[in-house]
Amino acid sequence: LADQIVQAGSGVLLFSQANQRYALKCSIRRLSEPEPKYQATYWHNCLFNSSMPGVVKMLGFMPSWQASTCRQQDVPT
Repeated sequence: LADQIVQAGSGVLLFSQANQRYALKCSIRRLSEPEPKYQATYWHNCLFNSSMPGVVKMLGFMPSWQASTCRQQDVPT
């Protein structure tokens, strides 16, 4: 799946928090092991998953803030 995501080159990260919905349009690339972003993410995740494999595929997402959106969602009453 990681290879397919990288091959696409871009995507949209969707998430909601409280009554806000975010759609972040991003370019996507594979991080290389020597990169600080790879190392920081790997070791952070190791803190919470002691059974992580030694080599993992790490992806980097760069948002295009101008192309991204945030909108208020209706909150059920």
